[in-house]
Amino acid sequence: MLYIMYAKYERKKMVQQIQNFFNSLRFPTFAHGDNFGNVDANLVRYFRTEYGRDWQGALNEHLYNVSKKKLK
Repeated sequence: MLYIMYAKYERKKMVQQIQNFFNSLRFPTFAHGDNFGNVDANLVRYFRTEYGRDWQGALNEHLYNVSKKKLK
Protein backbone atom coordinates (compact mmCIF):
# COMPACT_ATOMS: atom_id res chain seq x y z
CA MET A 1 0.00 0.00 0.00
CA LEU A 2 2.77 2.40 0.92
CA TYR A 3 4.61 1.53 -2.29
CA ILE A 4 1.57 2.45 -4.42
CA MET A 5 1.27 5.85 -2.74
CA TYR A 6 5.00 6.46 -3.24
CA ALA A 7 4.76 5.46 -6.93
CA LYS A 8 1.88 7.92 -7.49
CA TYR A 9 3.89 10.66 -5.78
CA GLU A 10 6.94 9.93 -7.93
CA ARG A 11 4.84 9.90 -11.12
CA LYS A 12 3.29 13.26 -10.23
CA LYS A 13 6.72 14.69 -9.44
CA MET A 14 8.12 13.46 -12.78
CA VAL A 15 5.21 14.97 -14.73
CA GLN A 16 5.76 18.31 -12.99
CA GLN A 17 9.46 18.22 -13.85
CA ILE A 18 8.71 17.51 -17.51
CA GLN A 19 6.14 20.33 -17.62
CA ASN A 20 8.61 22.72 -16.00
CA PHE A 21 11.24 21.74 -18.55
CA PHE A 22 8.96 22.50 -21.50
CA ASN A 23 7.81 25.74 -19.89
CA SER A 24 11.43 26.81 -19.51
CA LEU A 25 11.95 26.41 -23.26
CA ARG A 26 9.22 28.90 -24.05
CA PHE A 27 10.12 32.52 -24.50
CA PRO A 28 8.16 35.62 -25.49
CA THR A 29 7.34 35.70 -29.18
CA PHE A 30 8.30 39.36 -29.43
CA ALA A 31 10.67 41.39 -27.31
CA HIS A 32 9.54 44.95 -27.99
CA GLY A 33 6.05 44.77 -26.52
CA ASP A 34 2.79 44.69 -28.37
CA ASN A 35 1.50 47.23 -30.81
CA PHE A 36 -2.09 46.08 -31.14
CA GLY A 37 -3.61 49.52 -30.57
CA ASN A 38 -4.11 50.04 -34.30
CA VAL A 39 -5.51 46.53 -34.92
CA ASP A 40 -9.24 45.90 -35.20
CA ALA A 41 -10.63 44.91 -31.78
CA ASN A 42 -12.70 42.12 -33.34
CA LEU A 43 -9.56 40.61 -34.86
CA VAL A 44 -7.82 40.67 -31.47
CA ARG A 45 -10.89 39.09 -29.85
CA TYR A 46 -10.91 36.33 -32.50
CA PHE A 47 -7.24 35.50 -31.94
CA ARG A 48 -7.67 35.48 -28.16
CA THR A 49 -10.57 33.05 -28.50
CA GLU A 50 -9.00 30.74 -31.08
CA TYR A 51 -5.37 30.60 -29.91
CA GLY A 52 -5.62 30.93 -26.14
CA ARG A 53 -2.43 32.01 -24.44
CA ASP A 54 -0.45 32.02 -27.72
CA TRP A 55 -2.77 34.56 -29.35
CA GLN A 56 -0.19 37.35 -29.56
CA GLY A 57 2.29 35.26 -31.52
CA ALA A 58 -0.41 34.03 -33.87
CA LEU A 59 -1.70 37.56 -34.42
CA ASN A 60 1.81 38.85 -35.08
CA GLU A 61 2.32 36.09 -37.65
CA HIS A 62 -1.00 36.89 -39.30
CA LEU A 63 -0.22 40.61 -39.48
CA TYR A 64 3.24 39.84 -40.89
CA ASN A 65 1.76 37.62 -43.61
CA VAL A 66 -0.84 40.25 -44.51
CA SER A 67 1.80 42.97 -44.78
CA LYS A 68 4.01 40.65 -46.84
CA LYS A 69 1.14 40.05 -49.29
CA LYS A 70 0.53 43.79 -49.61
CA LEU A 71 4.16 44.38 -50.58
CA LYS A 72 3.99 41.90 -53.49
